[in-house]
Amino acid sequence: MKSLPAQEIKITPFVDLETYMLLSGNKRISGDLAGKIESGWQWIFQYLQAYRLGEGKGYLVIWLKPAIEAELDRIRENDPDWAEELHIIAQCVIMATMLEILPECGHQSCAPLPEPNKVLKRSLAPLGLEYGNDGALNVRFGVVTPLPYRGECEECFLKEGCSKRILQSPQATWTV
Repeated sequence: MKSLPAQEIKITPFVDLETYMLLSGNKRISGDLAGKIESGWQWIFQYLQAYRLGEGKGYLVIWLKPAIEAELDRIRENDPDWAEELHIIAQCVIMATMLEILPECGHQSCAPLPEPNKVLKRSLAPLGLEYGNDGALNVRFGVVTPLPYRGECEECFLKEGCSKRILQSPQATWTV
């Protein structure tokens, strides 16, 4: 049974305040909030995992270890606002890591999702990851995309239901 070799990628993504602002809807960030974002980023970073699957053609998989999910749930019980901020920061960590490894994703604003297949599923299993037939990883924060970068919409498993693609379609209409 074929599986792709996994090679860990060591990376320290930059604190991406621009993406944080985009995801949070904040137009301005105070110095206090920037400091909290930085400390949250450093805390979340310790859960970051990034691997290349395969040599030549393969996949990039980035995720946060599942232990962070329980931590965030615990924090949510005591401080729901901070937990929400940490959730946004976690998404930013994943996105910043993706952009550092595959800057092409930023140029295309997309990391296409590969079609679930047996080789990919087998290759992810030793890392403790499952890839469902719906294209979802079994972690709250994670992404998998083909390597080398193939950003065409036709390559994406979600191409039929992708909101980005639907909005870019010439047939898309806006109603108020």
